[in-house]
Amino acid sequence: MQLFTKPEKNVLKTKLPVIEVATDEVIFKKGSEDRRMFLVLDGSVKIYTQGETKEIEIAIIEQYEFFGEIEMYVDKPRTDNAKAVVDSKLVVIRSPSELERFTLDNPWLSGKMMATMGARQAATNTLLAKKLANASKNVDNTASIDLKTGELHLTPDSNVKKEAEEEREKNKS
Repeated sequence: MQLFTKPEKNVLKTKLPVIEVATDEVIFKKGSEDRRMFLVLDGSVKIYTQGETKEIEIAIIEQYEFFGEIEMYVDKPRTDNAKAVVDSKLVVIRSPSELERFTLDNPWLSGKMMATMGARQAATNTLLAKKLANASKNVDNTASIDLKTGELHLTPDSNVKKEAEEEREKNKS
């Protein structure tokens, strides 16, 4: 007896709105209060931030991948920008209840979504660890990040401070 059936390739059930976006069309901007999440049906979308002189690409989202999910659950403005790389079709998910219904109608996507979120979290953890290591390097501080606000905090580390003072004294002699 087969417990799970593999869906036909490229079959997706949805009663949710589908929008078409043209190449280079902006889907959302950093700082906006938009709470929607999107799933790419066709095409691709670039997630990016604006540097001083150019766009800095964060990710390219392809068919059956999603983006914008964080703001659906966190009451904060968008942290990045999104725009279509090519003409694209996107499913618009406006609320957690719509997402729940959508995944019930398309259970094959649930596993893919969980794997994607896990990979994104692992990448974020790696970047965070590097940022903390760099922040506390060569200074008499211990670095930490407030997970609620995302703020970096440097606090005096007595052992590090003591070792640094001993090293300075040694170098003076």
